[in-house]
Amino acid sequence: AGVVSLYGASGAMDTPSMLALTAQDDGLKRRDMEGMYDRLGCPMGRGMLDAITPQGAPALLVTAGADSLADDHTILADHLDRPVQTIWADNQPHAFLQFCGSDPAAKETMADIAKVLTAWD
Repeated sequence: AGVVSLYGASGAMDTPSMLALTAQDDGLKRRDMEGMYDRLGCPMGRGMLDAITPQGAPALLVTAGADSLADDHTILADHLDRPVQTIWADNQPHAFLQFCGSDPAAKETMADIAKVLTAWD
């Protein structure tokens, strides 16, 4: 019924969010993304966005506001030619949804995701 993207990672490098947040001790680093993109066969993120079909099922983009990949979803939304909904989780780091059992913000975001998915049925 739709596609859900958590956190981003569509090939962007050196975006404002990455430059501002990658220096955090617990932040996702540029070198981490380079390694992931290399393993996926897209050195330096090149080709990732091209592999994402603009048309298709509706998309839900869930963005953590304190994630170095936050700008990736903005770039992805501009690339898509399909209905796009967004959920923005202020001040949340990359992978915060892993703590939905103990973190109120993560729990609330998961509930928001569930509402969108339910509406897609």
